[in-house]
Amino acid sequence: MPPPRLIAPVLLVLVTLSLSSRAHALSEEPSRVVYGNAAALRQGEIRIGLFAPFQYGAKERITLMSHPILDLLLTPNVFLRLNVVHLSWFALSLDGGYAQSFLRKDEYPGFATISLIHSFYLGQVVTLSARYAYLFAFNPSGDYAIPSVYVTFLLPRNYRVHLAGIFPYDLRRSAGFTGISGKLLLEYRLSSLLVALGLSVGRSYLVDAPILTNPIETPVYPVVDFVWEF
Repeated sequence: MPPPRLIAPVLLVLVTLSLSSRAHALSEEPSRVVYGNAAALRQGEIRIGLFAPFQYGAKERITLMSHPILDLLLTPNVFLRLNVVHLSWFALSLDGGYAQSFLRKDEYPGFATISLIHSFYLGQVVTLSARYAYLFAFNPSGDYAIPSVYVTFLLPRNYRVHLAGIFPYDLRRSAGFTGISGKLLLEYRLSSLLVALGLSVGRSYLVDAPILTNPIETPVYPVVDFVWEF
């Protein structure tokens, strides 16, 4: 991660590049931002990635989600998004879901979660999003409040830069914040394919939030994802 004194100049460069971009109109297409976005998919639209969950636009404001990798690991999971507000500059959604492992029951007994996520679409420049999630674990390991923040900069030539921070707070054991993670991604959109490369710091997450997985020994590790849309 860059030193603190470099953060402001880097953000200034990203905003400047974003202001010069005419590649996409976020105010017209908010659902095109893949990570950390409150918009629902359009009805009939499908999105699937290597590490991003499978998503299906069941209705105009309802999106169904499941993670294929977890399903293959005998961990059935299903999530639903209900889009409450959909404006040109703002979106607000309610998410709910369930996951439970039948492979390692003692270590991963499962959880249920509910969250509120909202996004501000600042023209063709920046998307600002925040999620407020509550995760109820099916064992004494802990219940979590999980606030998350996401920023996506739209750059020229179909490039984007995505920043994310996830901050789980252990409610049951009063252990405070645990498993904090950060993510930096450089994205490139090629028609219906999105390629994302970057770095993640801290705990590993299969999706942005709130599925918790084991900490990775190396605190900084590469992230690669390919997301297709149909």
